[in-house]
Amino acid sequence: MSAKLTLCRTRLAAHLYAEHLLDREHFSEWLVFNLENSSEARLPMWMLITQLYWKDLLKLRKYGRRLVAALISHHHLISNHPDKDILSPLLQSLTQSLNTLILSSPENFLSPLTWPKYRDGLKACLPAGDETRLNVFGAINLRNEQLAAAANRSQPAARHILVRMLDGTLQTPMAAELPSQCWGISKDKEALAKALLEWSTSLYRPGLAKIYVASRILQHWNTLGLDPTLAVLDFLSAGACQERKRKCALYHVVCELARSGIFSLPRYIQWLIPLGGIRNPEDVLPDGPGPTRLLAEIPPHALSASQRNLRSGMLRRASFSVADEAQDTELAIRHLKHTLGLAVDPADPILQRVPLSIAKLCKKIKSASRALKAEVGSWLCSSFAAHADARAEEGAPQVPDISPAIFYAVRSVLEAAEDFSMLGDILKTLTKHSGVEILAAVADTVSRHFFIFSALGDSVPLFRNLHERLTTAVREGGMAVRPLLASLVTLAPRIPGMEELASQLRRDLALSDRQNPVDACSPVSDNMVSRLQDDAGELHEEIEKLLAAGSSLDRNTMERLFQTITQRLQACWGKAQDRQRAYSSLLGRLRVFDSQHFDGLMVKWLLYLRTLSSRPSILQIFPLLVSVGCLDLGAILATAADFPTGQGAGGARAAATGAGAPQVVQLTYRSRYMQEVLQLLTAPLPQNDLMTVDEVYRFAILQDQAIRECPKEVLGLILLASAEYSYAKAQNDFEALPLDSPSVVENLVELLKRLVLRDATGVARALGARSQNPHVSGWIDAVTTKLLIPAADTPAPVTFDQVLELTNEFTLPFCQVKLALSLSSGEQNTQEAADRQQSHVELFANAMDKAITAGNISWVGMLSCLSPDITQHLKLRAQNRFLELLPSLRSMPNTDAAALAQDLQMAENLLSVIDAVVRGSAARQTSLPPSIVDKLVDLWEILAAPDDRDPGTPDPALAAAKSTVLTSWLPLTLNLITLHAQAQAQAQAQTQAPPENSSKPAAGNSSDVRPKILVACAGIMQELDALVLVSAPTPAAAGAAAPADPPPSAGAAPAAAAAAAALARRVFDLSCLLVDTLSEDARAMCVRAMRDGAAADARLRYIFSIGAASGEGGGDGVVGGAGGGAGTLWLSQREKVSSSSANVNANASASVAAAAGAGAAGGGSARSGTTTTNTGVPTNTTTPTTTTPTTTTPTTTTTTTPATNPSNTLFSGLLGTPASLWGLDRGQAGERLSVFQYRRWETLSEPTPNVGENDTALSLSLFEARRVQ
Repeated sequence: MSAKLTLCRTRLAAHLYAEHLLDREHFSEWLVFNLENSSEARLPMWMLITQLYWKDLLKLRKYGRRLVAALISHHHLISNHPDKDILSPLLQSLTQSLNTLILSSPENFLSPLTWPKYRDGLKACLPAGDETRLNVFGAINLRNEQLAAAANRSQPAARHILVRMLDGTLQTPMAAELPSQCWGISKDKEALAKALLEWSTSLYRPGLAKIYVASRILQHWNTLGLDPTLAVLDFLSAGACQERKRKCALYHVVCELARSGIFSLPRYIQWLIPLGGIRNPEDVLPDGPGPTRLLAEIPPHALSASQRNLRSGMLRRASFSVADEAQDTELAIRHLKHTLGLAVDPADPILQRVPLSIAKLCKKIKSASRALKAEVGSWLCSSFAAHADARAEEGAPQVPDISPAIFYAVRSVLEAAEDFSMLGDILKTLTKHSGVEILAAVADTVSRHFFIFSALGDSVPLFRNLHERLTTAVREGGMAVRPLLASLVTLAPRIPGMEELASQLRRDLALSDRQNPVDACSPVSDNMVSRLQDDAGELHEEIEKLLAAGSSLDRNTMERLFQTITQRLQACWGKAQDRQRAYSSLLGRLRVFDSQHFDGLMVKWLLYLRTLSSRPSILQIFPLLVSVGCLDLGAILATAADFPTGQGAGGARAAATGAGAPQVVQLTYRSRYMQEVLQLLTAPLPQNDLMTVDEVYRFAILQDQAIRECPKEVLGLILLASAEYSYAKAQNDFEALPLDSPSVVENLVELLKRLVLRDATGVARALGARSQNPHVSGWIDAVTTKLLIPAADTPAPVTFDQVLELTNEFTLPFCQVKLALSLSSGEQNTQEAADRQQSHVELFANAMDKAITAGNISWVGMLSCLSPDITQHLKLRAQNRFLELLPSLRSMPNTDAAALAQDLQMAENLLSVIDAVVRGSAARQTSLPPSIVDKLVDLWEILAAPDDRDPGTPDPALAAAKSTVLTSWLPLTLNLITLHAQAQAQAQAQTQAPPENSSKPAAGNSSDVRPKILVACAGIMQELDALVLVSAPTPAAAGAAAPADPPPSAGAAPAAAAAAAALARRVFDLSCLLVDTLSEDARAMCVRAMRDGAAADARLRYIFSIGAASGEGGGDGVVGGAGGGAGTLWLSQREKVSSSSANVNANASASVAAAAGAGAAGGGSARSGTTTTNTGVPTNTTTPTTTTPTTTTPTTTTTTTPATNPSNTLFSGLLGTPASLWGLDRGQAGERLSVFQYRRWETLSEPTPNVGENDTALSLSLFEARRVQ
């Protein structure tokens, strides 16, 4: 019975719908809403019910798009459902429905926001080999991509994309698929190779990882068909490398390519000969030209015998002694053998000398040529391999058998030689059979140079080998594996995909520490502390015995022990290093009992030390404490802030006093605490007797870790250090200021490079919060200038013009920081500061105008970092300049080809600026300018103007203007509108805007502008039809006529016809994008403005969701009500227009404009930028008349179609011209046809004082039924 009742209800609703007795708008909304929110269990029922009305729903954009989106969404969810097999029948039904809709209603698939999410799933459900559906799918995909691409005018060029991907390798491990991804960026492979070499030699990219990233990518590209030799030679021909550091980086890349065998020396020499070869000794000097000096930098061991002879012959022509080069290499190897204690010829006179220290040897190797460095690295690698083979043949248990001291020395030499490819091979050899201490050192080496070994592809294999050795050593050695375990705990979190293993290693390390003998004894009582002796020589032994006798401590006891140890530690600073180390170790052991309470005590002690001026430098105090585990760099950074109990220096802004310096700086300027902490974080530790080699090495790893994990705190430290430095100088305290040291400033610049490349916006924001002290601001400006111009010895002020000129793919983040600092006001709220900032903004805007005029727009990526007020000012300025370029009937476009090309390029550049601002702006700041409507109508008027204003006299200027509008200006204007429309749609989707049927207008000014743009787009679309079509397009099978490529008319030129057809499709797609986010009231205003013209065009009925026979109903507005489904047959009435209609038209125009939020200046304005309608006033009684578009009888009237020759009349298109829509009287008289207005069916016939008896009421007695007994 329930099923029969449901069927009866469904049939009744269908009959009521067919007879137009239902409110179709509400009924359609109810259907689509329930389909969207249906569960899998009820989805078949709603699909079945909705299919009864698909023909009408798909004709209206308002419901058709949502219906298709609902089906695609359900298909996507069920395709990824765990019970996909059970829901297979439902999935097949959805697939069949989508296959039908993609042919019958492709325009409903236009949705650039959701299309990328469901595109692949939709394509997968298409039948294989069905060319028709695949072609339609391709067309839909193209139209969605065009909407998205038009909304992103400043798409990053291939170079920008490549540089961004390469920069990622300096922050995260290099992925194995990166070379292939970079290869697919562009079809211009030579340009990609050039950009890669520029990046690898750029002074704006610190470190050596870039060398090995470039080498690995070029080696992979060589397998894909790229010629690395040709790429290097082209790069040398361009003369890009002039600075010595850049040339050295290029030599390093070529060395790696030569080792891999993909750099051809004979072709390089053949390339040199036409350039004059190598003749002068200056050509091969270390500072000589890169193209010629490269020959001397190529290592001989990477060449064959014939190639070495060829190289020697070429170098001898420039008086370069190859024999001396070989002797230098041999001497370096002999010194290395002597220093390492390896076997040396007994007759070698070097044995009579004192061996060079490792530090001196590394210093000499560091200053040598790339060829000598590579030769030394190759010899070390081959020596280790030969030694390993020899030990393996002897059957030795450990291969190779070397001491940690030798490994440390070899590692230092290879690091000085910057030969990490050879170091990686040595590490692979050592991980096979070395002891735990060397294995821990290997893990530390990988952690120290993690990004380099990732670029070489060695980090993951080395980690796996080390972990396997750890597992084996745990079974064999127990507690002896702790150094290796601690090193792997540091390395594991950086290995991709090893998160679970890293957590397990941390747990194992904590368990190992808890099993320390300190934990195995009874608690330490409080009265034991009183028995401590004050004798300084025996105190540390007493405390160690005390700690060894207990497993836990109460807080009071820990505080007394901590105070005793720290007092004795302070007493031995600078006196007894062994006792200093012993007391530091005791602190590390004390921390095991209660780490949280201990850390609190340590922070209090550090706060005391930061104001103590009679202490040694913290570079002599903190590193040892960090190494023994009782202090970490995070705690040190927390004390280097004005709010040490908060989130560090980056968590809050330092309070400033009237003197313009933070309060903490006024306490620490005598002790230089902030500057010393900054020096501790950036400077390499010198080797001394206080710390071992491996401890110094691990401290460098912790320095890098702190910079990576605490960037905000580091930036806060830089600000406070600069404030402390400036305040000390203001107090005439110039003695031993760390920031006066050039090496400290150089380390700081390298640190800032890393931070800027990681987050330029964050650095700009942090450094922009400068104090009111002009000395601090000036010092920060000088440092950031050094960032931007590394070669500048004495940084001078940089103008905005220089910043924009220096901007390219590599300097972009540094220019962004410099620009943001120049335009920021800091913490100053005075009127003088505001005026100064406004002056800077104007200067930058002028510089921006000059750069745009010069065609330089590579700086647009910096705009997102500026404040919203500045970016909005720049956007408005760019928009105004763009709109000024658009032509009109009063200001025709340039006829000169050069001037026109310049204007178009200027418009493209301005669009890039607008795009950069819009994509980086908040939703509330994204709005279309009201003047865009006037400019769009200007273009409409040009298209609607007749070619021959005087009969028989063609106007060539107007014809040329139309051609220019079609090919250039109209597409550019559509790009601007699409950009804002897409941004507005994204913002509305993110903020969860109200449903589309809501009458609440969208936020922002665009809620007033979009309806007018839609009306103008409708008129332009019909004007474009007049250039191509003989008649308006007929509806598609589903009822909505998406513009297709129609055959050009006989009178239209093929090129113009093709351009018009493509533009018609673009205008249609843009109108769909605009109307999707339009409120119901605004949509109704559009329909009232267009009236009969919209009802006669199937595309406009689809866009504005107008039923085929619906009009402005008396109660509900436009859509819904009776008469909505009569196909192309609608009920209309004749109206006579009196001669006085001109005044009425003007008044009607003003009223409609006001209703639409147009803001017209006057009632009779012809060009107010508003959407109005020529309503007219009937002079006698109107009678309903049935009208069809194909017959004309005395009782019916035909709807006109666009004229086949639009140049013969001013009114081409169903909407007329902008003049007719804007309420101008062109002398029309007589009768006109208008849609007969329906009133809503009411349920009750209750008279009202205003309406009286409702003769359209529906009598409920018609539905009376007898009860069946």
